[in-house]
Amino acid sequence: MAHLTSVAQGKNDWIDIGEIEGQLLLIAQSLRDDNLPLDYDDEPEPTRSEIAQDDRVFVAQLKLILLHHERIRQAVYDHNRAFLQRSRWQREQLLTIGELAAYDRRLMEEWKRVFLPLEEPSGNDEDLDTDKHVSALRLYQRLQDRALPEVRAEVRSGYIPFGSLHILADRLQIGWHPDWVELMKHRLAEVQSVDDGQGAA
Repeated sequence: MAHLTSVAQGKNDWIDIGEIEGQLLLIAQSLRDDNLPLDYDDEPEPTRSEIAQDDRVFVAQLKLILLHHERIRQAVYDHNRAFLQRSRWQREQLLTIGELAAYDRRLMEEWKRVFLPLEEPSGNDEDLDTDKHVSALRLYQRLQDRALPEVRAEVRSGYIPFGSLHILADRLQIGWHPDWVELMKHRLAEVQSVDDGQGAA
């Protein structure tokens, strides 16, 4: 950008051959079979007002467990970037057939390892909502602490795994609250209509 500004001002400005070679190397590495280009690292973060007005399913799921609003903002940021990136990979045909679906299955397995109950219910319904929120938040943090798989071995995004989990939560394929299936069933028709109307990233 600085180079273009200098040229526009009529100044002589040269790009060092080492810089060009470095950029070509980065591009070549991103297109290897075990890597993919990342285009949304610098995407603007959502504002607090945008989060307050966000009524998407995955946001509602996070509000069910009373997640801190700044954590919700980070989750929305991860979701948005992952959605944009996954869509771009698909548009530019950089993925093999079924690769994203296989990746989502791997992420769902990670979710199950953390969120599936360890014991059968006792039949005693004395669990307080507070206890459920506390338990859900603890499990959510545990999942955040795990080394989740990236879509390919050499991809180093950070936001793709967590953003993809929120994409799955937006489709109601996973949830965070122990009673998420019951609590979110009123959004099921909405999710199905979106899936029917467009291809999901």
